[in-house]
Amino acid sequence: MDTVQANAMTIPPETLVRHIPIVRDCARPYQAICIASAVALTMAECLAGSAHTPFRICEAVVLAALTVGMYRWTGFCGACIVLASDVATLLPGMAFSPQLWAHWLAYGMLAFQRRRSLVVVLLLCDCLVFPVAWLMNVPTWEPGGIVTLLASFAVACAVGYALAEHRRIRMANEELHNVRRHKLERDRLRRDVTLASRIHDSTARGLTLIALTAEEGHDDMTAGEGHAARLRDIRTIASMTLAQVRDVIDVLEGAEPSYRLDAYGYAGTLTEALRQQLRDNDRVLASLGFHGISTLDDATEAASARMDKERAEAMHDCIDHMYTNIAIHATAGDDAYVVHVRISESGIGIVQFNACGAHAEASHGSGRGLALHQRRMRSFGGTLDCSVRDGIWILRMHMPW
Repeated sequence: MDTVQANAMTIPPETLVRHIPIVRDCARPYQAICIASAVALTMAECLAGSAHTPFRICEAVVLAALTVGMYRWTGFCGACIVLASDVATLLPGMAFSPQLWAHWLAYGMLAFQRRRSLVVVLLLCDCLVFPVAWLMNVPTWEPGGIVTLLASFAVACAVGYALAEHRRIRMANEELHNVRRHKLERDRLRRDVTLASRIHDSTARGLTLIALTAEEGHDDMTAGEGHAARLRDIRTIASMTLAQVRDVIDVLEGAEPSYRLDAYGYAGTLTEALRQQLRDNDRVLASLGFHGISTLDDATEAASARMDKERAEAMHDCIDHMYTNIAIHATAGDDAYVVHVRISESGIGIVQFNACGAHAEASHGSGRGLALHQRRMRSFGGTLDCSVRDGIWILRMHMPW
């Protein structure tokens, strides 16, 4: 029983309205329900009265019409209801008995819409009408009843303001929840793209280098020391690839990603890390027969403190993949490639050239890596463009601060 009651209390109000066919298509269903209830109670009170003169019936009909009109013209019709009540109070022998339900509803709806000035003016009119009636010697309510009546109007206003505040807080919480949900979705999407790019880079780079190293070592079988060195390189590359793939699998299983600039083994400033990364990749490519030039131009002295870890990680991943593509698609030999990195006030820009080798079409590449890196760059506001002109592969990348 307690479980049923708890579930009933957690049902959203909108769900309850859907079960009422008459009002579920209304723009403001709860206002429609309150207005219909006030009209029904007003007419019931009128019919239950002792006097059924045409004048009193007209009063009830006019009051019901004004009550219905509050659905669309809340301010005008609500003010008319209160003023009609005040006028009726000043008329001798006129007991405007069916007025209170609409009167309370008018104050509640006006307060709900936060029409503070209008509510204050109407409350002042209700407070002043009784002293005026005493001055005019018009019979009216006892002082205790007047105080109770005015207090009920204030309570109706308080209820309206409370409901308005509740709606404001609920809408603010929903907006905050949506903002958080969109942020989580955006972060999850960025993480998925990062992981997809990372696992592609890990496997593609590692296995490509292993394959190329094995091909180079195939012709070096007679040189014992050279063959042993290449086997050690193959083992090192395979171990690093396996470790990176395991890191990705750990994150996919729920572990928090660890974005660390030193995950690549580079210490010092961002500029120093980039220089070391370029030297390491030049060394790897040189061992495979690709000799090129990699340069770095630093036009700012505060680069290391201006790029967050996620952007730095995406940039490092892109650079590693760029060198992997050189090993896959470029022509081996001297002047195989050119890489220029420039650190400026707007961010880090990279331009890379290499001649497309004859084996490019039958190479180990799949073409998916650059697409993944383009998505990662765009998620940070960066760019990554590639083109081929006269047999020269051109890559341009820019990562803003």
